[in-house]
Amino acid sequence: LSEADAKHLLSFCSNAGPAFLFGMTAAMFPDKRTVWALWAIQLLSAALTAITSRHSPEHPAALPAADPSLSELLFRTIRVMATICGWILLFQMVSTFLEKWILFLLPPEVRVLVTGLLELSSGCVCLNLVESIPLRFLICSICLSFGGLCVTMQTISVIGSLSALPYLTGKLRQTFFSLLLSALYLQLGW
Repeated sequence: LSEADAKHLLSFCSNAGPAFLFGMTAAMFPDKRTVWALWAIQLLSAALTAITSRHSPEHPAALPAADPSLSELLFRTIRVMATICGWILLFQMVSTFLEKWILFLLPPEVRVLVTGLLELSSGCVCLNLVESIPLRFLICSICLSFGGLCVTMQTISVIGSLSALPYLTGKLRQTFFSLLLSALYLQLGW
């Protein structure tokens, strides 16, 4: 895998999986077909992001041979898991603080959007605060596409020396496509 290929993949390959999507959002919509539509929109917006991302293929770089021991592999795995869990805990605390001291002043739609853009799981859990199903659908689609700042920090923590710029521009592009596709879905009355 070349660095150019890694940057290209980074721009569109970080997405909510079906277990997350169906587990976290299905209860928030009365018609279960809505969650299938969200999943299709996420896949299509990721594909559109991939197609519209600049990519100049190059030959893969030769990596030095490494033969880490089983204990070294376990240590690396635990370190990555702890880092990811640390980001989740930090953003959960930030979300809770903001909800208790600031966000409660805002309309529910704004609260849910801000919470979801900070930490995706928290945003999905409180989607039911948005009474309008079409607006709930749009907010959910935006949050799923963007992934939240928490996921952004998790990604930055594990990409090593790669620039985070392809990831950030890709997430913004994917969120834009997702918003357009979601609006089209709602406009067509599905």
